[in-house]
Amino acid sequence: MLRLETDRLVITGFTPEMARAVHENSLDEDNRRFVPDEVFETEAEALETIGFLMSRYESEEGPLVYPVLLKDGTVIGHVQAALIGEGTWEIGYHIGSRYTGRGYATEAVAAFLPAVMGRLGIRQISGICVQENAASRKVMEKSGFHLEYEGIGDYQGERRPVCRYIFSSTKGEDGKDTPIRMGSIPGLDQPVSRIFFGTASPPVSTDEGAAPDLLDSVLASGINTFDSARSYGRAENALGKWMESRKNRDRVTVLSKCGDVRNGKVLVNRQVITEQLSQSLDALRTDHIDIYLMHRHDPNTPAEEIIDTLNEFREAGKITVFGVSNWTHRQIEEANRYAASHGLQGFSVSSPNYGLTRQMADPYGGDCVTVSGPENREAREWYAASRMPVVAYSSLGRGFFSGRFRAGDYETARRVLDIYAQKGYLYEENMRRLKRAEKLAEEKHLSVSEIAMRYVFSSPMNLFAVVSTASPERMRMNIRAAAHPLSSEEVRYLEED
Repeated sequence: MLRLETDRLVITGFTPEMARAVHENSLDEDNRRFVPDEVFETEAEALETIGFLMSRYESEEGPLVYPVLLKDGTVIGHVQAALIGEGTWEIGYHIGSRYTGRGYATEAVAAFLPAVMGRLGIRQISGICVQENAASRKVMEKSGFHLEYEGIGDYQGERRPVCRYIFSSTKGEDGKDTPIRMGSIPGLDQPVSRIFFGTASPPVSTDEGAAPDLLDSVLASGINTFDSARSYGRAENALGKWMESRKNRDRVTVLSKCGDVRNGKVLVNRQVITEQLSQSLDALRTDHIDIYLMHRHDPNTPAEEIIDTLNEFREAGKITVFGVSNWTHRQIEEANRYAASHGLQGFSVSSPNYGLTRQMADPYGGDCVTVSGPENREAREWYAASRMPVVAYSSLGRGFFSGRFRAGDYETARRVLDIYAQKGYLYEENMRRLKRAEKLAEEKHLSVSEIAMRYVFSSPMNLFAVVSTASPERMRMNIRAAAHPLSSEEVRYLEED
């Protein structure tokens, strides 16, 4: 069942107990004037309609209508998506007159759009209102729709002056589509989004009820690649249940990882790979993993053992391509020399830390590897020359560049950042980088996080970035930012020491 929460609202499924509120909200003058077929003269009429709408929640043809509630449970209106033609869906909403003028409609529609588009597997959705309904026009425009047609058209069974709008999953400041940047991973047939959605955070890592709707909105935005690991709580389970219920495994690229850090020591060997791969396949409810990574480098396990084991599972069809996370480029070179000399597949992907924040200490344990900062220039040059795909984790500093605290405000930063982010990134040098990012953001009329994401994709490396957020709007912002790298002068300015 869909459940979305914004700063002020909850969007979820109808219950029969909501009939009175639905009846009362439907009686206002604007509803009679603009959508008379949504007026319920009696509570019994509202109850009958609610029963029908509840029966349609699992339907592929809708309508999909959900009540909008305040955080105290007060029903103030609804949002909906209705099929109006072959593959064409239309958004709709109503907020009761006693609750209008407070921005609730825009807040509800903006939250609902990515979730319902992901649920339906569509990239565009339309909207329509009569020309004289200035409030609805404003909601459409603020929610990211662009005007497609203005003139005489069909509306509620009549020919009237109307405005038709189109919403696409990602929009730039000019109102036009910003397509997700795509790349390729050697050995994979399907294109891979340059942004990977990270599943290491709630609600996906905890397998909570909101996880499927969030994953729907991510896929609707154009992101088709999901980063997970055996150690990410119940993330693999949540991802597997979602793919199974949506029947979208062929549209999704899955990256997962194996390996343990026990009592500060890394354990990655043939036995661990064998056991954890089997566990991951079961949790993900799939027969193969597209990209499989070793989560750490185990100094007590020869690279030959890792390469031989992974090639066996690749030949068995259980993994497609494989690589490493938190290995140095020298360790990768050594392993790939062995693979090449024995006619075997070597590592095709690497996932170190990279971003505007410098990883000043190991945040997670097990000798985490970063390629950020001037001391790692050689590693970045190696990746740029080899063109090995780099899947950068903590690319926004695990919230350091979220914009939720200002440069120098350590007190707020400690409240905002978790213990891992504080250990790895909360240092004076990064505060100086944040201050420069704030200044550049002000000059370019962008957010700090947009500057940090643009920085990541300004790298000459063959770069992909893992990004985690529970906010569909923040993810759309990341997509827009990734499409517009910074200039070399701006990069140098941000990197000044």
